[in-house]
Order: sequence, then C-alpha cells, then structure tokens
Amino acid sequence: MSKIIKEGNEGLVKGVNICASLVSKTLGPKGKSIALQSPYGGPDISRDGITVLRSIELEDPVENMGVQMVKEASKKTEDLVGDGTSSSSILIREMVNRGKKYENQITNFNEVRAGMEKAAKYVDAYIKDHSIQVDGDMEKVRRVATISANNDPFIGELICKAFEEVGLDGVVTADKASGLETQVEVTKGFKVPKGWASPNFITNQVDGTCTLENPLILVSSENISSVPQILNILEYVVKTGGQPLLIVCDSISDSVLVAILANVINGALRCCVIAGPEFGDSRKNIMQDLATSTGAQFICQEYGLKTSEATPEMLGTAQKVVVSKDSCIVFEGGGDDEEIKERLEILRERLKDPEINDYEKTKLQTRIAGLGGGIGVIKVGAPSVTAQDNLKATVEDAILSSKATIEEGAAIGGGYTLLKASKEITWAEDLSADEELGVRIVLDSLPVIMKTIAENSGLSGDVLLEKVEREGKDKENYGYNAKTGEYGNLLEMGVLDSAKALRVSVENAVGAASMILLTDSVVFDKIEEKK
Repeated sequence: MSKIIKEGNEGLVKGVNICASLVSKTLGPKGKSIALQSPYGGPDISRDGITVLRSIELEDPVENMGVQMVKEASKKTEDLVGDGTSSSSILIREMVNRGKKYENQITNFNEVRAGMEKAAKYVDAYIKDHSIQVDGDMEKVRRVATISANNDPFIGELICKAFEEVGLDGVVTADKASGLETQVEVTKGFKVPKGWASPNFITNQVDGTCTLENPLILVSSENISSVPQILNILEYVVKTGGQPLLIVCDSISDSVLVAILANVINGALRCCVIAGPEFGDSRKNIMQDLATSTGAQFICQEYGLKTSEATPEMLGTAQKVVVSKDSCIVFEGGGDDEEIKERLEILRERLKDPEINDYEKTKLQTRIAGLGGGIGVIKVGAPSVTAQDNLKATVEDAILSSKATIEEGAAIGGGYTLLKASKEITWAEDLSADEELGVRIVLDSLPVIMKTIAENSGLSGDVLLEKVEREGKDKENYGYNAKTGEYGNLLEMGVLDSAKALRVSVENAVGAASMILLTDSVVFDKIEEKK
C-alpha cells in the first residue's frame, strides 16, 4: 500500500482536542456520562475516561494518530494506578495547545521537550513532598476509593472493608457475582509478583489476564530449556481431559515457550507460564511458599528432584488462577493447612531474629502476609452483563487507586495540589530559553484540572481559579468541593486523590504532549477508493 507524507502536526493536535474534549466532560463529581455505541443491543453509558477513549476511532488517519497517543498515555496511567485517565487526557490537550501558541518563539523543540521532562520531575517531587501518608488510617483509603469510584460511597466502603479484612499489605481484587448483590468475600489465596511469560496466554482481552479454573500447578526452580523436561506432565494433562496447567519456573527457553503457545493457540492445551518471579534467594523462597500454598512439591535440584522426573502427584492445585502482566493471584490453593501453619511459624521465628536487616525483615513480612493472609474479593453484582462489566471495571480502578494511596499516600484533590504546584515550584538549575519554555508549558497547564472540574459543575473556571488563588493566600488548603458546591479546607472536607495517581497522570501527559509537539511530519497509508 502506498504512503502519504504530510508535513506539520496539526492533524495530531486536532485528534487530541477531539478526544480530550469529550473525555473532559466526565471529570469531577458532577461530570457527565457519555453514550458509547455497542455492537450488541443498546449503548453503553460510561463516565470512565479510558472506557470513553477506547471507543473513539476517527475517520481521518492523522487525527486518529493523535487519539491513539492520548489512549496510550491514559492506558499507562490506568495500568499503574487505576485512576487519573481523564486527567492525563486533559493535561495532554492543555500542554499541546500551550506549546503550539509558543511555536514561533521556539528555536529547538528538543530542548523544549527536555524542559517539559524536567518540569515533570519537579511536579513529581512536589507531589511526593506534599503527600499525606495513610499510616493505617482507613478513612483516607475510603475517601480516595469513593472519589475514584465516581463518588460512590458504597464502593468506597466495600474496598475499605476489604483492606481491613486482609490488611493494608494484603491482596484485594474484583470478580463477578452470580447474583445482583455486590459484597466482600475473603478467600484463601497467594500472590506471585510476576505475570505471564507471553501476552499470547491472555484469555480475557479486555483486562489482559489469563484465567485458569481448577488448574494443576507445576513449581520448578529449573531452567526449562527443552520440551522433554515437561513432556510427561503435558502428556498427563492432555490424557486426563485437558485440565488447565500453570507452570512456574526459574526460566524458560523461547523454543519451549513457542511449543507450548502453539498448543494453546490450537486448543490442544490450556496453560500459562510464569518465569523468574523475584531474584536470587527471594525467587527460591517465593516458589517454596507457592508450593506450600498449593500443595505442590517444590522441584529443586538441591532436594534431588528434576523437572523431567516430575510426576502428577507433585503438582499442586487451586480453585482458580488469574495471571496478569505483572502478577499472578492463586485462589483457594490446595495446600495442607497444617503445613502452611508450620511454615508460617518458621517465618515468624526468623522475623524475631535481631540480626536480620530491614530488607530481610520486609521480605519476611511480605511472605508472611502472602502465605497467611487471605485475598479480599469484591463480588460485583448487577442486573445486566453490561452493567456488571462497567461496575467491575469501576471497582478494579478504585482498588488500584486505593493501593496506590496505601503505597505513596494521598494528596488534596479537586485539582488543588496541581494548582499549588504550578504556583510554588521553583528550580535552581540553569535552563536554556527553550528549556524554560518547556517548564512553563507544563506548570501553566496544571490548573486546567481544577478549571475543568469547575466548568463541569456549571461555574466559570477562570473565575473560580481567581477566587481560589485570591482567598487561598490566607486560608489553608482552600479550594472548591464540587460534590457539595462549597469552598473551604479541602483536607478537612475529605477531598483526597491518590498522590501516585496525580504524579503518574502528569508524567504520562508530559511524555505524550512533548512527543506531539516534537513531531514535524506524519506518514500514513493512502486510502484506496473502492470501485
């Protein structure tokens, strides 16, 4: 197919403006929903930024490139923190439009990009310095979860309850319920901090996971370099009716992985491979813990066992396994309760050793939480499949946002933290004129979040910003609570965001916006006219 070369980035910018303008309508407690055409039945109705973005495909190929760049940045934000996708889109639009205004003043766009990246680091440091640590305060987690779940207090309460059940270091996830009721269940489970070895194992394209029901589990510390090493296990699985198989190993060669995937793709095998969880001794330890949790025999040459000699009796079991890009959650492993209890006692005794350093102590605490703690599952019920899918996605995003808050703390929401960052950030390093312009593009774009929240509440964004800046000089944490329509101390009102979500949304927005501004020409396929 022949290609067309088009100079300039105007088409990209137009695409950014089209999709970000649509997504911006969803921001804040008074944001509106968007109707999305569905291939089945009536339209889907959503206020989720990334869901709206996924539905946008423009006819113009260059404009659509701009949309795809916004999608990619927002998807990165969602994957990391579950929230902030609308903010990423809005910030990209604002930064790109501000950059275009300065186009005639710029002599080196690469230095502008460098300045924007430096500004992202300044904002990152500011947010971290002004974050509010959770320190066991579940109320902060509840408030962030509620706001992330489109201000649904019921979802916020459920997520808070789930973390209270399993602990702040525990695992909380979402699943579909068989009925209409949404509730929390705590089940026995184990989390492996490593995901699938290939995206071709994915069984659910929507959330990028591989789900295996009632799988057999092989745990080996060996490098699986040839098919014969696991042939007896594969033959057993196929002969017994194709029960799913999870392989957790030290590493696996490309040739073996390709052979397994070929059988998965043609339907002869249901399998997923996880290679190399953790490093060094931690890898061996987590494999041993997994084996104990699932009732598998840990195949390790130190114990005189080889993978090629593995028998079906050495395989573990579980009720279900869900493997994502970054982790694997094992539900209801078939391990013996007494063996798990004995292993936990050993780990707790080691934790009492005054000679162990902080790193080892943290690792032991993580292993104890993983082996002894349950998994909080929020069972999502709804009157229809579409409603259930949408609610499950909302709950999953709110869980991720809550985890990010536990990890890095909360930040004052409503656009307040970003507004303050735009006014208070200073830098000591010498910057070129173009670098300083890049910094200003980013910092001057940050107030757009508060402005958009105000406009979605029926107020003038410019007037509200002026009021907050003027009266906020004498009042602490002064801002606008869009949910109640009141001005005041946002911290006392409980208007909180995940600090990590703010940080990541700015980082990803800068990455996308700087690339668009740096782009000078586009190459795309010529659309052949149908005869």
